[in-house]
Amino acid sequence: MIHEFNPTASSWNVEKWNSDNDKNPYQIRETIDSKNRVLKLEFTKNGKVLENRLCYLPTIVEYEYQTDRITERLYSNGQPMEATECEMPFKTIYHLNDNYITKVETFRKFDTINFSKNELKEIRKYVPEYEVTICNDSTNTEVDFYYHSFAKMNGIYPTNKNYKYDPNNYYYGDEPEAESILNGIKKLKN
Repeated sequence: MIHEFNPTASSWNVEKWNSDNDKNPYQIRETIDSKNRVLKLEFTKNGKVLENRLCYLPTIVEYEYQTDRITERLYSNGQPMEATECEMPFKTIYHLNDNYITKVETFRKFDTINFSKNELKEIRKYVPEYEVTICNDSTNTEVDFYYHSFAKMNGIYPTNKNYKYDPNNYYYGDEPEAESILNGIKKLKN
């Protein structure tokens, strides 16, 4: 599937799902599997994967599925995301129970070429390489970049059990992300 998007100062804003408009140079290529689950999101300009200008926005997102988990891998400029400047993980595993997220494992790597051992030691005090979060009622948990996917997990938007949708979250943009998320949450609860 091809979706139109517009880069903003801080995010990729989906403008239209399933577009055949080739006049917009910014497109998301979404690859899905036979079960209608997103496998890959590629953020492109004029048919080529973007060179990223912001350290916290991936240009490629890949997903793998097991019975009880989703693994999300983030890439920027052809390399796994680094945590050194923006604390971004390169891999996140979302553990599921009845499609609800119950636990999240986050894996980060650091730039060992441009940062000294002392700098990395200081960063690691605040940003762990590995982190486990058990989902509870006080924190909204979702699959981070599913809001850029039309298919999601066959239309389902996995969240923690007591997730509260926040329409003011700037990542969701306006339509069509909001409608897609709300439909995915409804499908999750059915």
